[in-house]
Amino acid sequence: MAPSFWLLSKLESDGLSGEKHRNVDLLRLRYGIKDVNLLKKSGLILSLVIIAFFAHSAFHHPLLTVATIALGGAVLMLLVTSPHHVEEQLDGVEWTTIIFFAGLFIMIHGLENMGMIDTIADGISDTIKGASEENRLMISVLLLLWVSAIASAFIDNIPYTATMVPVVIKLAEDPELGLQLGPLAWALALGACLGGNGTIIGASANVVAAGLAEESGHDISFNRFFKTGYPIMLLSVALATVYCVVRYAIQWDNGLIPATIIGAMMLASLSLTPMIYGPPPRESKIDYELE
Repeated sequence: MAPSFWLLSKLESDGLSGEKHRNVDLLRLRYGIKDVNLLKKSGLILSLVIIAFFAHSAFHHPLLTVATIALGGAVLMLLVTSPHHVEEQLDGVEWTTIIFFAGLFIMIHGLENMGMIDTIADGISDTIKGASEENRLMISVLLLLWVSAIASAFIDNIPYTATMVPVVIKLAEDPELGLQLGPLAWALALGACLGGNGTIIGASANVVAAGLAEESGHDISFNRFFKTGYPIMLLSVALATVYCVVRYAIQWDNGLIPATIIGAMMLASLSLTPMIYGPPPRESKIDYELE
């Protein structure tokens, strides 16, 4: 995390000037908890939805899916928190972001039906099977990590990961390859997760944040996000590569060697912390008043 924040501070040095543009006391007054009972009700509903997410796989029913649980929780939240002002709450929904996600998932599903993701998975599998025995684990980790990262930056990582999981399991179960599931799973998980930071459409949080920024008058285009997000993604994936290679791909005679290398990486990462935060933020000369 620290190296990524350090690179962000370099790429966005103008925006991260260290000058504080908000009065914290005014923010506490404006956004403080004003209705404790409403907080308790909404917190209870949110807790029930999260529990249902974890428990729904134990109950096999076509209507009991993640989508129906989320929609049911949203409807229940509306009825409990504002039963007489539903229209006002619906007006505050990020419909632009939701429609964007709907279109994105339709496009990705179309690419999936065309066989694009399966082609990527088959290419990875064939390349791993064609590697020599002594280099097979190294190639598997590197290939899964970097292909997953680049693919997840431009296509949604959910269908990609769902397609790759059976491939990874099949590779691990093949006795001729002799690969363990752990390294392959970590390479896939790290690549798909970190790759989403590369573009504005790579992760759902990126799109939501861009929508909120646009509402506040700060438009973030695809190219604008790409110039900052893609270098940070490359740095984080490179560090993840070093970790996976040291931790899994290289067979060490002494187990203390990889632990020492990983520990040194952690210390080097922490050493960047003063460079990230720098001096305490300066008070802005602008006088912000509470609306």
